[in-house]
Amino acid sequence: MPNQNGICGASSHQLLSVGDVCRLSGAHPNTVRRWSLNQLPTYRSGNGGHRRFKREDVEQFLGLEVESEHPSILLYARVSSGGQAKGFAKNEESSLSRQVERLKLHCQNQYGIEPTVFTDIGSGLSFKRAGLGRMLEQIMQHKHDGGILLLTFRDRLARFGVEIIELLAKNHGIKIIYTEKELNESEEKELSDDIIAVCTSFSARIHGARAAKLSTKTMSQEAIERATELKRQGVSTTKVVAIMNEENYELSDGSPVSMAIVNKYTKKPLDLILPKQTKNNVQEYLDECIEVTTNDTRIKSHDIYLDYSEWCKSKGKDVLPIMSLGRVLIKQFRKTGVIDPELKKQGNYKIHAGWMGIRVKNKRLHFQVKSKPHKKHVKQEEQPAENFVVFYDEVLKGRFNGFRRELDEKYKQWCKEKGFKPISMLKIPKLIRMISNQHGQKEKFGMRYNFLDIAKGK
Repeated sequence: MPNQNGICGASSHQLLSVGDVCRLSGAHPNTVRRWSLNQLPTYRSGNGGHRRFKREDVEQFLGLEVESEHPSILLYARVSSGGQAKGFAKNEESSLSRQVERLKLHCQNQYGIEPTVFTDIGSGLSFKRAGLGRMLEQIMQHKHDGGILLLTFRDRLARFGVEIIELLAKNHGIKIIYTEKELNESEEKELSDDIIAVCTSFSARIHGARAAKLSTKTMSQEAIERATELKRQGVSTTKVVAIMNEENYELSDGSPVSMAIVNKYTKKPLDLILPKQTKNNVQEYLDECIEVTTNDTRIKSHDIYLDYSEWCKSKGKDVLPIMSLGRVLIKQFRKTGVIDPELKKQGNYKIHAGWMGIRVKNKRLHFQVKSKPHKKHVKQEEQPAENFVVFYDEVLKGRFNGFRRELDEKYKQWCKEKGFKPISMLKIPKLIRMISNQHGQKEKFGMRYNFLDIAKGK
């Protein structure tokens, strides 16, 4: 008779599915099913009729060591620090060894069998523990199904998330027993240490964020004015630091200038929410040297950047990267690909990055391209071609019954003899419709081969 779980002949925690046998033996599921026909004793579940196998039968069939009928007993002990593990704490012996001894004594008195011991030295806030990892791995491999897990206290597993481990053990039929109910002095101290560690971690983040504001390093007024001047010219913070260190500027404690100090004195609170209002030297160059022309004007980005570099040197300004120039240009002008006409004559059709509709004032860095005028499509009234009308009247005489290919070949041969240019074959059906309607004829179209069948008078 089936038991409460709907399985016949054995208890549920001792039965294995086909997949479980595959994991134990490394065999394919179809091989396990063949074994169940005449070699391996098989049980059937009450509802779905799935195959189930007793663990001892499978282990005996595979030649594995048969487990005893006694359930597996697991012991797990943990301490937070190495001092507790080695017994360095004042007036107390090793906390880890005491846990293991008490658990072994409980196991011997209650079950009388040798347990499997797992120990860890680490914080209960972390799951990265070797002993806990090995124990959970063996549980998930069904090595201790239906067993018992002994611990001194619930927090030995973890400070947080113990419910997950308890649910995993329950799904594998493992019962968890906590042998001691009250915390002693060492466990209370360990709990307080974990709480202090959490508070210290969060407070360190907060104080670390405030460190820059509480820094006592300062810059002289002269150094602040120099850094502000460089930033107004559009120089990056990294380059400002390099320039000021080359000019031997120092902080109040004699240390070199850093990016944090430059940002502290050059950035204003409104810079975080408002766009930059200062005009850098790229925009000054565009206002002074670039003019707008027609769309057939092209200029390469490289040529503009070379002219911009010369302009900066003549003005005594710092040259910004070509990307900074491109970011300003793209907001105002249209980018395009450019082929150099001189290189094109030599057979080089390399496409360069460039700009459309602008040029440098008083310099011949640009060139003109021939823009193709757009052809305006004028829709005309559709009239049949004159030569096909003549062919229709003189050759076909209003009648044709055959394939489209035959009509096309006949029409092309006639055009060749007359010296006419034939129209496209695709236009012929529409022309025939127009002509037949004008002549009061009725047209018929075949399903597959007869393209058209025009009979006069039908």
